Amino acid sequence: MQYKTLRLNTRYNIFPLGAAVRGMLDRGYFVLVPEQVILDAYKNAVDKKGKTLGSAKRGKFPSFNKTDVFKYELLPIDNAMDHIALLIQDAIRERAAPSDFTVHTTPFDNLPVFTSHVRL
Repeated sequence: MQYKTLRLNTRYNIFPLGAAVRGMLDRGYFVLVPEQVILDAYKNAVDKKGKTLGSAKRGKFPSFNKTDVFKYELLPIDNAMDHIALLIQDAIRERAAPSDFTVHTTPFDNLPVFTSHVRL
């Protein structure tokens, strides 16, 4: 990413979360982890000094297109979400039916991957 190219003020920069889920994110109950290829790209941007990691060099940051879509997995932290169930709407219709939803509980192994334009 080039210096001063991050644009947060765009209508595409949205990751819709309900207030309760947003609150859990703010309290550190879970993190959204990008796919491995993205993690590797940023890891490769960090200078290695012996066996420890040094600082990241902006010039080595990967470049992405404006239209790239990123994938994230929800990773619960500790046991903070053991009592939480997430309801995902699988089908969108004019009138929702109970069969349009799937309930997901920890460890959220079957939770779908989230896609977004947002680069966390």
